[in-house]
Amino acid sequence: MDNPRVDDLLDDMGELVLKMGGRVVVMPPEYIPTDKGIAGIYRY
Repeated sequence: MDNPRVDDLLDDMGELVLKMGGRVVVMPPEYIPTDKGIAGIYRY
């Protein structure tokens, strides 16, 4: 997030979610219920 020009794993995952019709929400770290930097809700 510090440098949006750098491609990383989280960016790739976000792109894949969007391509599959999912929704990506970028949130401040204090609202994410984990200290890993990423959280997901998996629903079919």
